[in-house]
Parts: sequence; C-alpha cells; structure tokens
Amino acid sequence: MKQPDRVFNLQGEACPYPAMYVSAALKQARDGEVVEILVDHLCAVDGVPAVVAQLGHRVVSNDKLASGVYRIRVEVRPASAKGGA
Repeated sequence: MKQPDRVFNLQGEACPYPAMYVSAALKQARDGEVVEILVDHLCAVDGVPAVVAQLGHRVVSNDKLASGVYRIRVEVRPASAKGGA
C-alpha cells in the first residue's frame, strides 16, 4: 500500500471533532493523495468514514491497531469522480 501523503493524529479528540477536522483537511488535499487518520474515540471510527463518503472520497482501509487506535486511510478523489461536487 502507498505510504500516506499526510497523517492526522486525532487521538484524544472526541466526536464530533475528528469528523470536522477530516472534512476540512480533505477539502484542502490534492487528488490522488492518501491521507491517514488516527483516532481512538469509537464514534470517530464510524463518523470519519461517513464524512469521507459524503465528500466523495474513498476509504481504502480501516484497521484497529494493537494499541486500540484505529488507522483510517483515505484516497482523495478528483472532483470529476465525485459527480462534479
């Protein structure tokens, strides 16, 4: 798997902040970038992928690490792949 272009460590951030931060970051990301998000709050494990999908990007992996941290990797998709959004 491609190494991430950006890593956002959102451990310790409670919902809704991880989803809000990810939303803002993805709007600034370039097409084709892989963004890695680290979260440890269980609602973010569902909330972050939901925001990613709403923005038209793709979750390429969502893994629970041994430390109880979840690593979510996202592929930033071009506007044309998002239906012109």
